[in-house]
Amino acid sequence: MLRGRHKFLPSDDVLLLLTTLLAAIIRRGSSDDGVVMGALAKATNPPGWTGPDFCKWDGVACDTPNKVSSINLASKSLSGKLPPEINQLSNLKTPSAFNGTSFQGRCQLCPTWLLFKKSILKIMANKVGKIPDIFGSLPNFANLKLSYNNLTGWMPWSFAKSGIQTLMLNNQMLGLSGPIDILGEMHSLREVWIHSNQFSGSIPDLSACTELSDLQLRDNRLTGVIPDSLTKLPKLKNAALQSNVFQGPVPSFPPGIQVNLGKENHFCNPGPGPCSPQVTVLLEIAASMYYPMVLAEAREGNDACQQWQFVTLPSLRSLYLNDNKLVGVIPKSLTSLKQLQILDISNNNISGKVPSFQSTMILKTDALRKATNNFSQNSILGKGGFGIVYKGELPNGTKIAVKRMESSMISDKGLSEFKAEIEVLTSHGKPELFIHRDLKPSNILIGDDMRAKVCDFGLVKQAPDTNQSFETRLAGTFGYLAPEYAATGKVTVKVDVYAFGVVLMEIITGRKSLDSSLPDDSSHLVTWFPRFLQGRDKIKEAVDPVLRSDLNEETFKSLWKVAELAGHCTREANQRPDMSHVVTVLSSLVEQWKPAADEDSFRVDIGMSLSQVLQKWKLNEDSFSTIATDYIKQKQPPQ
Repeated sequence: MLRGRHKFLPSDDVLLLLTTLLAAIIRRGSSDDGVVMGALAKATNPPGWTGPDFCKWDGVACDTPNKVSSINLASKSLSGKLPPEINQLSNLKTPSAFNGTSFQGRCQLCPTWLLFKKSILKIMANKVGKIPDIFGSLPNFANLKLSYNNLTGWMPWSFAKSGIQTLMLNNQMLGLSGPIDILGEMHSLREVWIHSNQFSGSIPDLSACTELSDLQLRDNRLTGVIPDSLTKLPKLKNAALQSNVFQGPVPSFPPGIQVNLGKENHFCNPGPGPCSPQVTVLLEIAASMYYPMVLAEAREGNDACQQWQFVTLPSLRSLYLNDNKLVGVIPKSLTSLKQLQILDISNNNISGKVPSFQSTMILKTDALRKATNNFSQNSILGKGGFGIVYKGELPNGTKIAVKRMESSMISDKGLSEFKAEIEVLTSHGKPELFIHRDLKPSNILIGDDMRAKVCDFGLVKQAPDTNQSFETRLAGTFGYLAPEYAATGKVTVKVDVYAFGVVLMEIITGRKSLDSSLPDDSSHLVTWFPRFLQGRDKIKEAVDPVLRSDLNEETFKSLWKVAELAGHCTREANQRPDMSHVVTVLSSLVEQWKPAADEDSFRVDIGMSLSQVLQKWKLNEDSFSTIATDYIKQKQPPQ
């Protein structure tokens, strides 16, 4: 029963409702309005509805013979159940007909809260759930207005294939979330109202949205630098960007555009103009991590040396200070930079002693034997296709992992994979994008401080500069192989996104990716898991009992977001998010995390937020070293 604007539809009703309505929108007027009107008269029994010509009934109007254009039953105190056939009135244009009535009918045309035309869908009645991913089949659908509801989740990927011109999703009670990159693919947009939500990430390139005139992004959790493409849109008239955490320079819009930047954003200067070179470099670093919220909130201003609590230089390899007329002494703190290889201070006025710098660590095989207890079984961390990884500890307390290639496994294939892994682990200079191809739990190591490290890069491939796929031999582990890779051998960066989604599912459920001991319809985790994404209560049935016992409401909210993310990661390749989107979603949970166990269990201070723990991890980057040794020319490992 709907009795006003403040009742909620169950989340599964939203999909059924929108699907039904959109089907009605695209349905052509071939139905018999007489049959529909007869069913409506029988169900509601309005006064004055008698006679064979329904176009002459009280409150009914037809624009063409036998085609109802409006129905007015407002304020007649009617009740009953609306028949499903009412959606077949293809020419109905005035559905305010039923205001003041009290009709039942799940997902029927109830115009107290629904107004639609053939290209317009408007729902404003506190509907609960997600926006269904069905818009790809509606290329002519122009206007979607779902403001002031209780919708959650991401904007559906099918928006990109729609012809939506007006998109109004603003003021959701709990807030839609996720990145807004999909807007850059919606080239027909004219109006975008998505303010007062929980969207995160940066503004995408909107240069293809040449018809966009009104952009309302205020009151979200957006970060990053405002792109120049936004300031160059030819028809833009209004842009509301306040109450976010944008960074970088203040954008300069042409005259005549109404722009509200507010005071909450973290621009480097109070007015237009470039940031300092140092801040620009730091922003480029933040961009490489997709502008996480924890960094955006950590600083503002144009001084790279102030308010950047995460700025440390543990991986600095080259420092050139020559020809700068410097005076004073060389600070001893430079010796703490364990990766520093080049320090040029020539042609200055520096005095005093040169501090002693640590040389590169060189270990002999005997030292590795001792550190790993002679490569004992108890020291094994994992086994790869051509070697075993052992954990060890040096006399100074430094923990290491040693990959040992056995001579019995030596082959052209094994050597090439071993070299590929060494190249990845020892790569210098500009970071490269790699495709791992074998991401799974056994290739993820967890340190004492609960920091995860991906290992076993023997199957790694360097990603191409474009989003194109390339063919390669099939390699990896069944259960984690993306379907398109298993079927065609073609690889893109999305194969690792798929595998990451499977790992998330395993963490949530405590199940294996493939389990032959279960019935066929439940043995494959990726096909079994989506059944439980139909609602927040349903997902609890799939949660690992070990986790479920300590699952409070706050923790469950985070788990639900991770479960949704896992579902997105394992969709079709063209519907999977980039890892940048994954980082955006997971980073939004950073400040909410607290250790559940005693602080001594994982060498983590229980009073620290995750952002502080991340900073600690960064400072201690070298506490866990990975060392690849030359293979030992023996057929059997020493016992």
